[in-house]
Amino acid sequence: MIYDWDKSDLATVAPYISAHYQPALERSRGKWGGMYGLGHEIQEASPGLTGNHTGGPTLRYDLYKQVGAPELSSLDDYLPVLKEMLELYPTNEDGQTVYAISYWNDWDGNCLNSAMQYALMNGCDAYGFALWHATEDKIQSILDEDSLYTSGLKWIYNANQMGLLDPDSSTQGFMDAFTKLQNDRVLYSDTPKISDICNTSDRDAAGKSMQVVNFAGESYYDLPAIPTAAPSPWRLPATPRMWIGSLNSLTGPTPMRAP
Repeated sequence: MIYDWDKSDLATVAPYISAHYQPALERSRGKWGGMYGLGHEIQEASPGLTGNHTGGPTLRYDLYKQVGAPELSSLDDYLPVLKEMLELYPTNEDGQTVYAISYWNDWDGNCLNSAMQYALMNGCDAYGFALWHATEDKIQSILDEDSLYTSGLKWIYNANQMGLLDPDSSTQGFMDAFTKLQNDRVLYSDTPKISDICNTSDRDAAGKSMQVVNFAGESYYDLPAIPTAAPSPWRLPATPRMWIGSLNSLTGPTPMRAP
């Protein structure tokens, strides 16, 4: 039988969890009528956003400024901006073709990874063929006509129709796309931790670095911090993800330890 943690003094046997993860504990109680488990990858609140994150839109910032640095209210707003940026910079200094967007196929699984970025930046992640919202009890099939994944596919289609998508995106691997990013041949990335690697001192000095440019209301599923003064929901503190850790009622008395 699964043990109800509320039958113990959680503050005594697991003081760190009790002190820091109350929103996650309350969510578990609300789901199951008792404290029968806790999700993984729970994150604490941070005073604000600092640096780049796991995901989110990054742009060649000098070109973004040259086209007026327009405000962006959704991912769809990036496409006409990228069109203008590409018109300003169609080839790099070596004469190689520049693409607004370049994807790769070896990160695909149940879903097309590139299309999933659209869902991630709107607060959802996929488990199997279902989209789960990070902070709300919302689930939708990726195959729904109005799903965020379907919207991501449409976004990529529209980008291709506008001449923004690298034609090798469906066949090349990650290292191919990464090399193009390194060689200043890509203007947009949805993976800042990758584009940030390409921000060498030379590129920074030349003003050609890739920088995060968020859109209004962006709520990336796995952001590690919460802006305290921002109106957008981002990821709530102590919000668990998919896998649940539970205790058997016969589990011994060894206390749980703080991470």
